[in-house]
Amino acid sequence: MKKEIINCPSCNYRVRVPKNKNILFTCPKCQNKVHYDGRLNKKPFYIGLVIIAVIIAYFGFFDDYFAYLGVKNKRTREACTSYYNAHPKGNFTEEVRFIEVEVTEDIEVVREFLNAHPNSEKKEEVLRINGNIWEEEIKRYDKLVENKENFDADAVNFFRSLLRYMRDHNVATIGLELTGNTDVKNFQDYDLSVQNTLDEYFQVLDKRKISENIIDITSNYSQGYIRQYEDIIIDALEGSFENILSHNFIKVTASQYTKTPLHISIKYQIKNQEDRIFMKDKNHPVIWVYSKGNTINGEKEFASYLIGVAINFSFEMNIPDSAQKFDFDQKTNALDNIQNIQSIEEGYRRMTAQNFYNFTNIISRKFGLLEENQEKEKSTKK
Repeated sequence: MKKEIINCPSCNYRVRVPKNKNILFTCPKCQNKVHYDGRLNKKPFYIGLVIIAVIIAYFGFFDDYFAYLGVKNKRTREACTSYYNAHPKGNFTEEVRFIEVEVTEDIEVVREFLNAHPNSEKKEEVLRINGNIWEEEIKRYDKLVENKENFDADAVNFFRSLLRYMRDHNVATIGLELTGNTDVKNFQDYDLSVQNTLDEYFQVLDKRKISENIIDITSNYSQGYIRQYEDIIIDALEGSFENILSHNFIKVTASQYTKTPLHISIKYQIKNQEDRIFMKDKNHPVIWVYSKGNTINGEKEFASYLIGVAINFSFEMNIPDSAQKFDFDQKTNALDNIQNIQSIEEGYRRMTAQNFYNFTNIISRKFGLLEENQEKEKSTKK
Protein backbone atom coordinates (compact mmCIF):
# COMPACT_ATOMS: atom_id res chain seq x y z
CA MET A 1 0.00 0.00 0.00
CA LYS A 2 1.32 3.41 -0.95
CA LYS A 3 2.12 5.85 1.89
CA GLU A 4 2.37 9.58 2.21
CA ILE A 5 3.81 11.81 4.96
CA ILE A 6 1.66 14.40 6.75
CA ASN A 7 2.22 16.68 9.76
CA CYS A 8 0.27 16.13 12.97
CA PRO A 9 -1.93 19.24 13.39
CA SER A 10 -1.19 19.28 17.18
CA CYS A 11 2.57 18.76 17.45
CA ASN A 12 3.66 19.02 13.85
CA TYR A 13 5.20 15.55 14.05
CA ARG A 14 5.70 13.93 10.63
CA VAL A 15 3.55 10.81 10.38
CA ARG A 16 3.45 8.21 7.53
CA VAL A 17 -0.18 7.31 6.61
CA PRO A 18 -1.92 5.36 3.73
CA LYS A 19 -2.21 7.49 0.61
CA ASN A 20 -5.62 8.72 -0.63
CA LYS A 21 -7.49 7.17 2.34
CA ASN A 22 -10.05 8.50 4.80
CA ILE A 23 -8.59 7.45 8.23
CA LEU A 24 -8.53 8.18 11.98
CA PHE A 25 -5.11 7.63 13.62
CA THR A 26 -3.21 8.35 16.91
CA CYS A 27 -0.13 10.57 16.69
CA PRO A 28 2.81 8.49 18.03
CA LYS A 29 4.32 11.60 19.69
CA CYS A 30 1.45 13.56 21.28
CA GLN A 31 -1.15 10.72 21.36
CA ASN A 32 -3.84 12.99 19.93
CA LYS A 33 -6.56 11.46 17.73
CA VAL A 34 -6.24 12.83 14.22
CA HIS A 35 -8.78 12.55 11.32
CA TYR A 36 -7.25 12.73 7.88
CA ASP A 37 -9.01 12.43 4.47
CA GLY A 38 -6.41 11.88 1.76
CA ARG A 39 -9.09 11.83 -0.94
CA LEU A 40 -9.44 15.59 -0.75
CA ASN A 41 -6.05 15.92 -2.42
CA LYS A 42 -7.58 14.56 -5.66
CA LYS A 43 -10.13 17.32 -6.01
CA PRO A 44 -7.97 19.72 -8.02
CA PHE A 45 -7.34 16.97 -10.57
CA TYR A 46 -11.03 16.17 -10.96
CA ILE A 47 -11.97 19.81 -11.08
CA GLY A 48 -9.46 20.30 -13.86
CA LEU A 49 -11.01 17.48 -15.87
CA VAL A 50 -14.48 18.91 -15.36
CA ILE A 51 -13.32 22.35 -16.49
CA ILE A 52 -11.75 20.89 -19.64
CA ALA A 53 -14.90 18.89 -20.40
CA VAL A 54 -17.07 21.99 -19.93
CA ILE A 55 -14.82 24.00 -22.25
CA ILE A 56 -14.95 21.29 -24.94
CA ALA A 57 -18.73 20.99 -24.63
CA TYR A 58 -19.08 24.78 -24.61
CA PHE A 59 -17.14 25.33 -27.80
CA GLY A 60 -18.65 22.20 -29.43
CA PHE A 61 -22.15 23.48 -28.76
CA PHE A 62 -21.40 26.97 -29.99
CA ASP A 63 -19.70 25.64 -33.12
CA ASP A 64 -22.93 23.73 -33.81
CA TYR A 65 -25.04 26.74 -32.85
CA PHE A 66 -23.19 29.20 -35.04
CA ALA A 67 -23.40 26.74 -37.96
CA TYR A 68 -27.16 26.63 -37.44
CA LEU A 69 -27.33 30.45 -37.37
CA GLY A 70 -25.46 30.43 -40.69
CA VAL A 71 -28.12 28.15 -42.19
CA LYS A 72 -30.86 30.32 -40.72
CA ASN A 73 -29.30 33.38 -42.31
CA LYS A 74 -28.55 31.91 -45.76
CA ARG A 75 -31.69 29.73 -46.08
CA THR A 76 -30.37 27.65 -48.99
CA ARG A 77 -30.36 23.93 -49.65
CA GLU A 78 -26.58 24.03 -49.96
CA ALA A 79 -26.24 25.57 -46.48
CA CYS A 80 -28.46 22.82 -45.05
CA THR A 81 -26.35 20.12 -46.72
CA SER A 82 -23.16 21.69 -45.36
CA TYR A 83 -24.63 21.64 -41.86
CA TYR A 84 -25.57 17.94 -42.13
CA ASN A 85 -22.06 17.09 -43.35
CA ALA A 86 -20.30 19.07 -40.60
CA HIS A 87 -22.68 18.03 -37.80
CA PRO A 88 -24.09 14.54 -38.53
CA LYS A 89 -25.63 14.45 -35.04
CA GLY A 90 -26.07 18.18 -34.60
CA ASN A 91 -28.25 19.66 -31.87
CA PHE A 92 -30.12 21.74 -34.44
CA THR A 93 -30.73 19.06 -37.12
CA GLU A 94 -34.50 19.29 -36.69
CA GLU A 95 -34.45 23.08 -37.07
CA VAL A 96 -32.23 22.84 -40.16
CA ARG A 97 -34.47 20.19 -41.70
CA PHE A 98 -37.45 22.46 -41.19
CA ILE A 99 -35.63 25.30 -42.94
CA GLU A 100 -34.90 22.92 -45.84
CA VAL A 101 -38.58 22.01 -46.00
CA GLU A 102 -39.56 25.68 -46.19
CA VAL A 103 -36.88 26.55 -48.74
CA THR A 104 -37.25 23.62 -51.14
CA GLU A 105 -40.87 22.49 -50.74
CA ASP A 106 -39.48 19.17 -51.96
CA ILE A 107 -41.69 16.15 -51.25
CA GLU A 108 -38.71 13.93 -50.36
CA VAL A 109 -37.41 16.50 -47.86
CA VAL A 110 -40.90 16.73 -46.33
CA ARG A 111 -41.07 12.93 -46.01
CA GLU A 112 -37.63 12.79 -44.41
CA PHE A 113 -38.69 15.39 -41.82
CA LEU A 114 -41.95 13.62 -40.94
CA ASN A 115 -40.22 10.25 -40.63
CA ALA A 116 -37.30 11.60 -38.55
CA HIS A 117 -39.33 13.94 -36.31
CA PRO A 118 -42.85 12.51 -35.92
CA ASN A 119 -43.45 14.49 -32.69
CA SER A 120 -41.92 17.79 -33.76
CA GLU A 121 -43.49 21.09 -32.76
CA LYS A 122 -43.17 21.99 -36.44
CA LYS A 123 -45.15 18.95 -37.60
CA GLU A 124 -48.39 20.83 -38.31
CA GLU A 125 -46.54 23.41 -40.41
CA VAL A 126 -44.74 20.66 -42.32
CA LEU A 127 -48.04 18.86 -42.90
CA ARG A 128 -49.49 22.10 -44.26
CA ILE A 129 -46.57 22.39 -46.71
CA ASN A 130 -46.99 18.71 -47.57
CA GLY A 131 -50.67 19.31 -48.33
CA ASN A 132 -49.86 22.28 -50.57
CA ILE A 133 -47.32 20.23 -52.55
CA TRP A 134 -49.82 17.43 -53.05
CA GLU A 135 -52.58 19.81 -54.13
CA GLU A 136 -50.31 21.24 -56.82
CA GLU A 137 -49.47 17.74 -58.08
CA ILE A 138 -53.15 16.71 -58.10
CA LYS A 139 -54.07 19.90 -60.00
CA ARG A 140 -51.37 19.10 -62.54
CA TYR A 141 -52.83 15.63 -63.03
CA ASP A 142 -56.39 16.99 -63.35
CA LYS A 143 -55.24 19.49 -65.96
CA LEU A 144 -53.47 16.75 -67.90
CA VAL A 145 -56.49 14.47 -68.18
CA GLU A 146 -59.26 17.06 -68.62
CA ASN A 147 -58.44 17.48 -72.33
CA LYS A 148 -57.76 13.81 -73.02
CA GLU A 149 -60.13 11.28 -74.47
CA ASN A 150 -58.13 8.03 -74.55
CA PHE A 151 -58.24 7.21 -70.86
CA ASP A 152 -60.41 5.07 -68.62
CA ALA A 153 -62.73 7.24 -66.49
CA ASP A 154 -62.85 4.66 -63.70
CA ALA A 155 -59.06 4.42 -63.71
CA VAL A 156 -58.68 8.21 -63.53
CA ASN A 157 -61.12 8.49 -60.61
CA PHE A 158 -59.27 5.68 -58.83
CA PHE A 159 -55.92 7.39 -59.43
CA ARG A 160 -57.23 10.64 -57.95
CA SER A 161 -58.29 8.75 -54.83
CA LEU A 162 -54.92 7.02 -54.75
CA LEU A 163 -53.07 10.35 -54.79
CA ARG A 164 -55.19 11.66 -51.92
CA TYR A 165 -54.62 8.51 -49.89
CA MET A 166 -50.86 8.82 -50.42
CA ARG A 167 -51.02 12.48 -49.39
CA ASP A 168 -53.03 11.84 -46.22
CA HIS A 169 -50.93 8.85 -45.10
CA ASN A 170 -47.50 10.13 -46.18
CA VAL A 171 -46.98 7.14 -48.48
CA ALA A 172 -44.31 7.36 -51.16
CA THR A 173 -43.97 3.80 -52.45
CA ILE A 174 -46.20 1.31 -54.26
CA GLY A 175 -45.25 -2.34 -54.10
CA LEU A 176 -45.43 -4.53 -57.21
CA GLU A 177 -46.42 -8.18 -56.93
CA LEU A 178 -45.83 -10.03 -60.20
CA THR A 179 -46.81 -13.69 -60.55
CA GLY A 180 -47.38 -15.83 -63.60
CA ASN A 181 -46.96 -19.08 -65.47
CA THR A 182 -46.33 -20.47 -68.94
CA ASP A 183 -48.82 -22.46 -71.01
CA VAL A 184 -47.41 -22.85 -74.54
CA LYS A 185 -47.66 -25.73 -77.01
CA ASN A 186 -45.85 -26.80 -80.15
CA PHE A 187 -47.24 -26.64 -83.68
CA GLN A 188 -47.68 -30.43 -83.87
CA ASP A 189 -49.88 -30.30 -80.74
CA TYR A 190 -52.59 -28.41 -82.62
CA ASP A 191 -55.49 -30.19 -84.25
CA LEU A 192 -54.43 -31.85 -87.50
CA SER A 193 -56.88 -29.71 -89.48
CA VAL A 194 -55.11 -26.59 -88.16
CA GLN A 195 -51.70 -27.95 -89.15
CA ASN A 196 -52.88 -28.92 -92.65
CA THR A 197 -54.60 -25.58 -93.29
CA LEU A 198 -51.51 -23.54 -92.35
CA ASP A 199 -49.20 -25.90 -94.23
CA GLU A 200 -51.24 -25.46 -97.40
CA TYR A 201 -51.33 -21.67 -97.08
CA PHE A 202 -47.62 -21.24 -96.42
CA GLN A 203 -46.76 -23.75 -99.16
CA VAL A 204 -48.44 -21.37 -101.57
CA LEU A 205 -47.13 -18.22 -99.92
CA ASP A 206 -43.53 -19.16 -99.11
CA LYS A 207 -43.06 -22.45 -101.02
CA ARG A 208 -42.48 -24.30 -97.76
CA LYS A 209 -44.58 -26.04 -95.09
CA ILE A 210 -44.66 -24.84 -91.51
CA SER A 211 -44.59 -28.38 -90.09
CA GLU A 212 -41.24 -29.03 -91.78
CA ASN A 213 -39.65 -25.69 -90.87
CA ILE A 214 -40.72 -24.75 -87.36
CA ILE A 215 -38.84 -24.62 -84.05
CA ASP A 216 -40.59 -26.10 -81.01
CA ILE A 217 -41.68 -23.37 -78.63
CA THR A 218 -41.74 -25.66 -75.58
CA SER A 219 -38.07 -26.63 -75.90
CA ASN A 220 -36.83 -23.12 -76.62
CA TYR A 221 -39.09 -20.95 -74.49
CA SER A 222 -38.10 -20.08 -70.95
CA GLN A 223 -40.18 -18.28 -68.35
CA GLY A 224 -36.95 -17.00 -66.82
CA TYR A 225 -35.79 -13.38 -66.66
CA ILE A 226 -38.80 -12.53 -64.46
CA ARG A 227 -36.74 -9.83 -62.78
CA GLN A 228 -36.19 -8.24 -66.19
CA TYR A 229 -39.94 -8.18 -66.79
CA GLU A 230 -40.53 -6.64 -63.36
CA ASP A 231 -38.02 -3.92 -64.21
CA ILE A 232 -39.89 -3.19 -67.46
CA ILE A 233 -43.10 -2.54 -65.50
CA ILE A 234 -41.38 -0.61 -62.69
CA ASP A 235 -39.42 1.64 -65.06
CA ALA A 236 -42.45 2.27 -67.27
CA LEU A 237 -44.79 3.09 -64.37
CA GLU A 238 -42.28 5.38 -62.65
CA GLY A 239 -41.61 7.05 -66.00
CA SER A 240 -45.35 7.56 -66.51
CA PHE A 241 -45.73 9.03 -63.01
CA GLU A 242 -42.88 11.44 -63.68
CA ASN A 243 -44.59 12.59 -66.88
CA ILE A 244 -47.06 14.45 -64.65
CA LEU A 245 -45.61 14.43 -61.11
CA SER A 246 -42.37 15.73 -59.65
CA HIS A 247 -39.23 13.58 -59.57
CA ASN A 248 -39.49 10.61 -57.18
CA PHE A 249 -42.98 11.66 -56.14
CA ILE A 250 -44.19 8.06 -56.46
CA LYS A 251 -41.81 5.11 -56.40
CA VAL A 252 -42.59 1.55 -57.49
CA THR A 253 -40.67 -1.43 -56.13
CA ALA A 254 -40.86 -5.21 -56.32
CA SER A 255 -38.77 -5.64 -53.17
CA GLN A 256 -40.47 -7.80 -50.56
CA TYR A 257 -38.58 -5.93 -47.84
CA THR A 258 -40.23 -2.57 -48.57
CA LYS A 259 -43.06 -1.82 -46.16
CA THR A 260 -45.96 -0.07 -47.87
CA PRO A 261 -49.76 -0.38 -47.59
CA LEU A 262 -50.17 0.02 -51.36
CA HIS A 263 -49.65 -2.85 -53.77
CA ILE A 264 -50.24 -3.49 -57.45
CA SER A 265 -50.94 -7.14 -58.21
CA ILE A 266 -50.19 -8.25 -61.77
CA LYS A 267 -50.83 -11.83 -62.74
CA TYR A 268 -50.00 -13.14 -66.18
CA GLN A 269 -50.16 -16.29 -68.26
CA ILE A 270 -47.85 -16.69 -71.25
CA LYS A 271 -49.56 -18.52 -74.12
CA ASN A 272 -49.30 -19.04 -77.84
CA GLN A 273 -50.32 -16.05 -79.92
CA GLU A 274 -53.42 -17.22 -81.80
CA ASP A 275 -55.89 -15.90 -84.34
CA ARG A 276 -58.66 -17.02 -86.73
CA ILE A 277 -57.40 -15.50 -89.97
CA PHE A 278 -57.21 -18.77 -91.88
CA MET A 279 -59.89 -20.74 -90.01
CA LYS A 280 -63.15 -19.21 -88.83
CA ASP A 281 -64.11 -21.95 -86.40
CA LYS A 282 -60.75 -22.74 -84.75
CA ASN A 283 -57.86 -20.84 -83.25
CA HIS A 284 -54.54 -21.32 -84.97
CA PRO A 285 -51.05 -20.14 -83.98
CA VAL A 286 -49.69 -16.86 -85.35
CA ILE A 287 -46.52 -17.72 -87.27
CA TRP A 288 -43.38 -15.59 -87.10
CA VAL A 289 -40.29 -15.83 -89.25
CA TYR A 290 -36.79 -16.24 -87.79
CA SER A 291 -34.35 -14.94 -90.41
CA LYS A 292 -30.63 -15.39 -90.75
CA GLY A 293 -28.94 -12.21 -89.64
CA ASN A 294 -30.72 -12.27 -86.29
CA THR A 295 -34.07 -10.73 -87.21
CA ILE A 296 -37.59 -12.01 -86.50
CA ASN A 297 -40.17 -11.06 -89.17
CA GLY A 298 -37.52 -9.03 -90.99
CA GLU A 299 -36.44 -9.05 -94.60
CA LYS A 300 -33.37 -11.26 -94.28
CA GLU A 301 -32.81 -14.85 -95.37
CA PHE A 302 -35.29 -17.38 -93.94
CA ALA A 303 -34.06 -19.69 -91.16
CA SER A 304 -37.16 -21.03 -89.40
CA TYR A 305 -40.76 -20.43 -88.43
CA LEU A 306 -41.68 -19.58 -84.83
CA ILE A 307 -44.95 -19.42 -82.93
CA GLY A 308 -45.76 -15.97 -81.60
CA VAL A 309 -46.12 -15.26 -77.89
CA ALA A 310 -49.17 -13.64 -76.28
CA ILE A 311 -49.79 -12.86 -72.61
CA ASN A 312 -53.03 -12.67 -70.65
CA PHE A 313 -52.59 -10.05 -67.92
CA SER A 314 -54.70 -9.32 -64.86
CA PHE A 315 -54.21 -5.99 -63.02
CA GLU A 316 -55.58 -5.25 -59.55
CA MET A 317 -55.03 -2.48 -57.01
CA ASN A 318 -56.91 -1.55 -53.84
CA ILE A 319 -56.91 1.51 -51.61
CA PRO A 320 -56.59 0.35 -47.98
CA ASP A 321 -59.50 0.88 -45.57
CA SER A 322 -61.89 1.58 -48.42
CA ALA A 323 -63.97 -0.24 -51.00
CA GLN A 324 -62.15 1.43 -53.86
CA LYS A 325 -60.54 -0.98 -56.27
CA PHE A 326 -59.43 -0.87 -59.88
CA ASP A 327 -58.85 -4.02 -61.91
CA PHE A 328 -58.89 -5.12 -65.51
CA ASP A 329 -57.81 -8.00 -67.73
CA GLN A 330 -55.82 -7.52 -70.91
CA LYS A 331 -54.39 -9.72 -73.62
CA THR A 332 -51.26 -8.46 -75.38
CA ASN A 333 -49.16 -9.53 -78.36
CA ALA A 334 -45.61 -8.76 -79.41
CA LEU A 335 -44.95 -6.26 -82.21
CA ASP A 336 -43.99 -7.06 -85.79
CA ASN A 337 -40.21 -6.81 -85.74
CA ILE A 338 -37.49 -7.87 -83.30
CA GLN A 339 -33.90 -7.33 -84.35
CA ASN A 340 -30.37 -8.28 -83.31
CA ILE A 341 -31.20 -11.51 -81.50
CA GLN A 342 -28.54 -14.14 -80.91
CA SER A 343 -30.67 -17.26 -80.35
CA ILE A 344 -34.19 -18.65 -80.60
CA GLU A 345 -34.55 -18.50 -76.84
CA GLU A 346 -33.57 -14.83 -76.87
CA GLY A 347 -36.15 -14.23 -79.58
CA TYR A 348 -38.91 -15.66 -77.38
CA ARG A 349 -37.59 -13.65 -74.44
CA ARG A 350 -37.71 -10.46 -76.50
CA MET A 351 -41.25 -11.24 -77.67
CA THR A 352 -42.25 -11.66 -74.03
CA ALA A 353 -40.58 -8.36 -73.10
CA GLN A 354 -42.50 -6.58 -75.86
CA ASN A 355 -45.74 -7.90 -74.38
CA PHE A 356 -44.79 -6.37 -71.03
CA TYR A 357 -43.96 -3.04 -72.71
CA ASN A 358 -47.35 -3.09 -74.42
CA PHE A 359 -49.12 -3.86 -71.14
CA THR A 360 -47.45 -0.98 -69.29
CA ASN A 361 -48.51 1.33 -72.12
CA ILE A 362 -52.08 0.17 -71.57
CA ILE A 363 -51.86 0.81 -67.81
CA SER A 364 -50.45 4.30 -68.35
CA ARG A 365 -53.04 5.09 -71.01
CA LYS A 366 -55.92 4.02 -68.77
CA PHE A 367 -54.71 6.34 -65.98
CA GLY A 368 -54.18 9.19 -68.46
CA LEU A 369 -50.43 9.22 -67.83
CA LEU A 370 -49.19 8.58 -71.36
CA GLU A 371 -48.66 11.31 -73.93
CA GLU A 372 -49.17 10.31 -77.55
CA ASN A 373 -45.53 10.87 -78.57
CA GLN A 374 -44.33 8.89 -75.54
CA GLU A 375 -46.74 6.10 -76.40
CA LYS A 376 -45.24 5.79 -79.87
CA GLU A 377 -41.72 5.82 -78.49
CA LYS A 378 -42.49 3.08 -75.93
CA SER A 379 -44.37 0.90 -78.40
CA THR A 380 -41.34 0.70 -80.70
CA LYS A 381 -38.83 0.04 -77.89
CA LYS A 382 -36.88 -3.18 -78.46
